[in-house]
Amino acid sequence: MKRLLCAGMMSMFLFSLFVGAAIAQTESVTKTLTGEMKTITATIEAIEKATRSVTLKQENGEYVTITAPAEVAKFDAMKVGDEVTAKYYDNIVLRLKAISVEAPAVRK
Repeated sequence: MKRLLCAGMMSMFLFSLFVGAAIAQTESVTKTLTGEMKTITATIEAIEKATRSVTLKQENGEYVTITAPAEVAKFDAMKVGDEVTAKYYDNIVLRLKAISVEAPAVRK
């Protein structure tokens, strides 16, 4: 919990610096903060070949659906019940957009 709070505070600090630098700009600005690499092991529960969607059951019992990119060479060889290991980065993406001249419509 302390680590999550620290990461959140650091993100807000970096975002405030990011906002300050981008206020004078009129276009949107995007910044990605790379987090730590994580590794998960899961079991394939479902595969949708048309959309390359794979539903995984993690070791903690939670389900997650991912889309396999075209770079996954052995996608066609995957089958339900296979155990897979994935490595990924937990990133934060910050996006600052220019202020719109027109206010959004208010619905009642």
